[in-house]
Amino acid sequence: PEPPAERGRRLWPIVLVVALVCLALGAGAGPATTTEPPPPPLSATAQLTLSADDFGDVFGQIFTGDAGCIAPGASVGLQTTDGTVVVPGSKSITNRALPIAALARGTSVLTGALFSDDTRYMAEALNQLGIRVESDQSNNTFTVTGGDGTFPAVSADLFIGNSGTTVRFLTAVLTLGHGSFRIDGIPRMRKRPIQPLIAALNDLGSNVRGEQDTGCPPVLVTADGLPGGTVTVPGDQSSQYFSALLIAAPYARAGVEILIEGDLVSKPYMPMTADTMRAFGVAVELDQNEWKRFAVAPGQRY
Repeated sequence: PEPPAERGRRLWPIVLVVALVCLALGAGAGPATTTEPPPPPLSATAQLTLSADDFGDVFGQIFTGDAGCIAPGASVGLQTTDGTVVVPGSKSITNRALPIAALARGTSVLTGALFSDDTRYMAEALNQLGIRVESDQSNNTFTVTGGDGTFPAVSADLFIGNSGTTVRFLTAVLTLGHGSFRIDGIPRMRKRPIQPLIAALNDLGSNVRGEQDTGCPPVLVTADGLPGGTVTVPGDQSSQYFSALLIAAPYARAGVEILIEGDLVSKPYMPMTADTMRAFGVAVELDQNEWKRFAVAPGQRY
């Protein structure tokens, strides 16, 4: 059999790469908690510098003992080594930033974006609506030329797969346009509820309905701007409904005030939405003490 020390010398390049990845994941993960503040908007990359001492700790934990990759007591020479680990972007932030950039005035460059089914469906739908979205997956970048609060297209039949954030956010922002729009997806999408959002948008003066009497997509939007006002929404509904209403709110003629009935679920997503909106220049009133009221004053623009 191959001597342990010789096997260690032969395998050390592979071990080094695995150790780098393992250490980076361990150092960047942190404790999971629903009360931890969300990451800063539009910043989805991180860089870690790893020292030789760090590598030694990882080798000791993973590659000795019963694992057998390096025999107990065998030494592996490590010189001072640096490594860079890029943490993937956030789907939740990217799919909030895309429709916000689509409503904004001028061109927005979203860096550190995550490319996934959801964000691709969102980008494709925005392009169909006349908003130019250039995708550069190699650089994790979307470049969006906004429509200044509306959409050039006056009709569109949008296919969004099974993306829940896309169907809910688009349903809300499409009320700011002018024309007739339909949103549909795969068969599973037709089982995803959206009626509470439809009801809230109609309470704010829009004209939205389900194509079928199921409370699920397909969704039909007959758009002529969003009047706005005050709406009460049960807190036990998806936080995506609240985020959708907030994203569209700056362009409502009377602004939007959302009153939460009962306890709000998925609270961390609301600061994420508000922070992304603030990054584009819109002030959001977010009651983070009682979680009973959100508001966006009229006259604001991304």
